[in-house]
Amino acid sequence: MPTARAFTTAFRERFGSPPGYYAAEAYDATNLIIAELVKAAKKGRPSRRELVGPLRGSTYTGITKRFSFKPEDGTFTGQGVFLHTVEDGAFRFVGPAPTA
Repeated sequence: MPTARAFTTAFRERFGSPPGYYAAEAYDATNLIIAELVKAAKKGRPSRRELVGPLRGSTYTGITKRFSFKPEDGTFTGQGVFLHTVEDGAFRFVGPAPTA
């Protein structure tokens, strides 16, 4: 799986600071949506409602993790949901989020 190093470097060069927390995940989520939108647009301009099914059944490998969802309800089935806390005004990684 690719790393986020190239993303971080490009972000720093463009904006002069490191990306914020979840910026790489937001980049991945946006690209997942764009990929599904491009596929759906081959049949014409899709409505938001017409994108629900393809997004719920999508699988996408981004720079941070693999994204996949249950088609029946859109539940995230991929790995890589993490918890952070704020201590002294800074984010601190806690670890993986519980699955149950």
